[in-house]
Amino acid sequence: MKKPEILKSYGDALTAHDVLKAFAVLTMIADHVGYFFFPEELWLRVIGRLSAPVWFYLVGYAGARPVPQSWLIGGLIASAAAIAFNGYVMPFNILFMLAATRVAMPYLEKIAFSGRMAFIAIFAALVLLSIPTSYVLEYGTMGLLWALYGVHRRREPGHDRAGAQALLLGAMVAASFLFQGLTLPAMDGDHNLGLATGMAGLFVVLLGFVPERWSVSSAIALPLQILGRWTLEIYVFHLVAFRILAFFLYPEKYAFLQPEIFIH
Repeated sequence: MKKPEILKSYGDALTAHDVLKAFAVLTMIADHVGYFFFPEELWLRVIGRLSAPVWFYLVGYAGARPVPQSWLIGGLIASAAAIAFNGYVMPFNILFMLAATRVAMPYLEKIAFSGRMAFIAIFAALVLLSIPTSYVLEYGTMGLLWALYGVHRRREPGHDRAGAQALLLGAMVAASFLFQGLTLPAMDGDHNLGLATGMAGLFVVLLGFVPERWSVSSAIALPLQILGRWTLEIYVFHLVAFRILAFFLYPEKYAFLQPEIFIH
């Protein structure tokens, strides 16, 4: 099968980044299917809670890089669709929070990893600010915590170190679990257990993440490469399409161009 140019530019081999991003895309779509069309099926939302941490982790893992203009354009399109078809202005789209994370991370990394007490102070501040900031930008400062985890794995490759910072970063599983529970209060005990298990599993996967390449058949590699390398396009297109479809399917729920300030 002939590969599109965008896939050729990244190389033919399937990479760990491809697989991790494909996982994030699929769990994200499951979350949005649940949010827009099957709100009573909370397991879709639980599965979807595993997506955003991956994006923030990879921003931190990548190190200091400029913010792609496409992130801002995609964020504007997604936010415009939310205002037009779903009736809220804030929180602003996650792409803006990812952009803010990329800008802030070099400075935050310098402070947070300057010493144990500095790291504890940064960690505590980000946890405390996670709920109020999530009303302005999707995921708020909780996203910065996962990005710091990505920074930590870049600075300390492998997973044989169990120092104070590594153990403290592990507390992000509990902090993220609490954050998600507060933002999805309809979950029952089984949902909470599933979310906690999923977050713990994701933490372990990211703990052992290594940017490597695999030689596999194109039948396996190509779908994962498409999901992993066209993430921005898939994200923006499916989100806008879902919002428009939900607007027409549930006219009693959504009003065109009559947005609230905050989502409710």
